[in-house]
Amino acid sequence: MMREAAALELPVRSVLPRLDEALDGRGAAVLCAPPGTGKTTLVPLALAGLTGP
Repeated sequence: MMREAAALELPVRSVLPRLDEALDGRGAAVLCAPPGTGKTTLVPLALAGLTGP
């Protein structure tokens, strides 16, 4: 299992604010990124508000 500190360093973290904006504005978004960037690990936690600031 990935530790929290390692998860927060995943590359997808840099696009989370834009993902939030897209979901707030349009209600939907498509996130495309290579394997290993954190789409499955970090994005669900971020959308649930569980990753902190």
